[in-house]
Amino acid sequence: MSNGQLIISELQFAVRWRGLVTLLYPFSSCLLCLFISSFLTLAHADSSNHSNTLSADAQSVPGQAIVSQASRPSSPVPKQQSYDARIQNTCSKGLANKTACFLFKQHLTIKANMGDPKDQYQLATFYANGALGFVDRKKAVKWHQEALGQSYLPSYVALGRLYESGFAGTKDLNLALHYFRRAAESNNMEGQYELARVYTEGMFLQVDYQHAVRWLKQSARQGYGPSQIKLAQYYQQGLGVEKNLDEAARLFLQAAEQGYAIAQFSLALLHEEELVAGHSLETAVLWLKEAAKQGSPQAQSRLAVLLLSGAITDTDQNPANALLMLRRAADQHHHNAMYALGMLYYKGEHVQKDKHKALHWFSMAARQSHSAAMSMASELKTELADSAKVQAQAKAYGMENKAWLGDIAAQVYMAKYYEQDEHANSSVQSRFWLARAEAQGYSSNFAFNPGQWLGSLVNLYGRLLPSSI
Repeated sequence: MSNGQLIISELQFAVRWRGLVTLLYPFSSCLLCLFISSFLTLAHADSSNHSNTLSADAQSVPGQAIVSQASRPSSPVPKQQSYDARIQNTCSKGLANKTACFLFKQHLTIKANMGDPKDQYQLATFYANGALGFVDRKKAVKWHQEALGQSYLPSYVALGRLYESGFAGTKDLNLALHYFRRAAESNNMEGQYELARVYTEGMFLQVDYQHAVRWLKQSARQGYGPSQIKLAQYYQQGLGVEKNLDEAARLFLQAAEQGYAIAQFSLALLHEEELVAGHSLETAVLWLKEAAKQGSPQAQSRLAVLLLSGAITDTDQNPANALLMLRRAADQHHHNAMYALGMLYYKGEHVQKDKHKALHWFSMAARQSHSAAMSMASELKTELADSAKVQAQAKAYGMENKAWLGDIAAQVYMAKYYEQDEHANSSVQSRFWLARAEAQGYSSNFAFNPGQWLGSLVNLYGRLLPSSI
C-alpha cells in the first residue's frame, strides 16, 4: 500500500470515529447531566432528611428535671453545608469538577427554560453568588424576573436585595421596597423580615418600630429564625413593644433550637444573669457550649472565663482547654476575650506572668474601645516605661566605672545615656563623656564606612556583653 493510500485510509477511519462520537455525545452529555443532577438532588434531600431526623430525635429526648423542659436545649439542628456551597465547592476544584459544573449548569438551564420557577430561582441564585464559578448579574436578574412571572415569592425577596445593594446594575430603593412589600403581603416570612428591617433602618421609610414588630411577629410565627432573634432583641430593649424578658427568652429559645449561635448565646446570658423565670446557671452553660461549638467568640469567651474563674466546674474542660477556647475567641478580635487574656497574663493566673503580653492584649482590646482595657493599657505602659528606665539606670551605673577607666565604648554609652536623660545637668554630663571619648580618638562626625562601622559595632558589642550577663 502506498503512502498516499495509507493516509487516505487513516483519514477515513478518523472520520468514521468522529461521526460516532458526534452521534453519541449529546446522549452521553444528557446522561451525565442527569446523573449529576440526580446526585446533587439526592445529596440535598439526604441532608434535609438527616436534619429532620436529628430534629425529631432531639424532640424525643426528655429534658432533665432541674429546669423546665422549655428552658433546656434539645440538640439543636446542626447546620448542614448549604446546597449553594456544595455546588460552589464542586465548581472550584479541578478540571473534572468544572466540567461537571458546566454540564450541571446546562441541565439546570434546560429545566429553567421549561418554566419551573424553582429552577429559575436556583439558577438565578447561582449566577448571583458565583456558585457556578463566575458571577453574571444580568442573567441573575433575568431568571429572577422569569420566576416573578409565575409569582414565585422567593424571587421577589431576592430581587429586592439585588436592587437594594445595587447588584442588579442600578441601586433602586423604591423598587426594592416594592418587592419586599409584595413578598411580605403574600405571607413570605423572608419578605416580612426584610420589610421589618426597612422600617428600622430608616433608609427607605421613616423609622417605625411598631410596624417592624408587626411584620416580625408574622414572620416569627412561621418559624423564621432571624425574625425570632430580632423580635426577641426588641422585647429585651423595649423597642416597639413593652419590655418583656420572658418573652425575649421564649423567642431566643425557638431560634436557639434551630441552631442559631447568637440566639443560644443571648439565651445563656439571660439565664446566667438571672433575668428570666426559671433561670439556671446549668442551662446557661449548656447553651454557651452549643454556641461555642459553632465558633461563636462571645460564647467561647464567656464560657472560658466562667471555667477559669471557678464559677463553674466541668469534668470535660480543663484550664488548658479553657485557655485555648479563650485564645480562639481573642483571635477573632472579640474584645472581652482579649481583655480577659490580658488580665490572666497580668496576674499570672493559669499562665506565666508576663506584663508585656498583658499589655499586648490590653492594647488590642483598647483599639475596640473596651474601657477597662484602655485604662489597664495606659497604666501598664507607664509601669513598664518606669521599669525600663530603672534597668537603664542600673546598667549606666555599671558602665560608668568602665568609662572612668578609659573604655571608649563605655564613655560613648554614658554620653548617649545622659543625652536621653531629663535631669538638668544631663546635657553637661553627655558632652563631658563624649569629649573624653573623642580625646581617645572617637569621632561622631566621619564619613560612613561600612567596614569601619561593622568593626566598631562588633567591638562595642564585645565590650558591652560582659556587663549585660
